[in-house]
Amino acid sequence: MSTRSRQRLVQVGPAKSISKIASPCIKICKIEDDHCVGCGRSSEHIKEWFYCDDLRKQEILEKSGKRISNRMRRVRRGNDCTG
Repeated sequence: MSTRSRQRLVQVGPAKSISKIASPCIKICKIEDDHCVGCGRSSEHIKEWFYCDDLRKQEILEKSGKRISNRMRRVRRGNDCTG
């Protein structure tokens, strides 16, 4: 006697975050030196964003904001070679 279990396929749609903190993604997703040039997050922070709590998201936003500010200063001084 064979006891074969049936697999049920489930269709899953995109999940929405219940966080009050919006993602910093601006849809300019290009990773250079392990950081996105659009939002400033590291690839690790991008992966963790959906699952982390609001306190952690705030920490990530602070770090990514500093990266973006530093990059903009370099661009204004003409020290950025990323065209």
